[in-house]
Amino acid sequence: MSLDWNLLNVTDHKAVCYVGEEGARRLSPVTEGLIWYTMLCDMGRITEANWPDFYQRIKVLEGLRGSIVYDGNGDDLLITPEMVKAHIGLSTNVSNVTLSKWQSRIMKAFMADKQRDCRNLI
Repeated sequence: MSLDWNLLNVTDHKAVCYVGEEGARRLSPVTEGLIWYTMLCDMGRITEANWPDFYQRIKVLEGLRGSIVYDGNGDDLLITPEMVKAHIGLSTNVSNVTLSKWQSRIMKAFMADKQRDCRNLI
């Protein structure tokens, strides 16, 4: 299944979500990262009501695995609350999962990674 997104409901989406000159515009690294984070966070939308929860899940993921967002020079770019708030209105075809189910899934994946790392030491 493809990851589909809509940015039209982001206030001033042309300025917030895109970089580059007219004719050579592309998604900004932050916007692209937030689109992918909807999948990792199991939250399909950023809204006025849920943006703090979305941001919290991103911070958990960044703490466990590091950033998935890179600036134009290839350096890690950590997501800030302001970046998430600026993208209120972003939506994708990702299904929403409760915090409890999301935490369980993330912890299982993290533990499996660590177990694999430890087995590779032997």
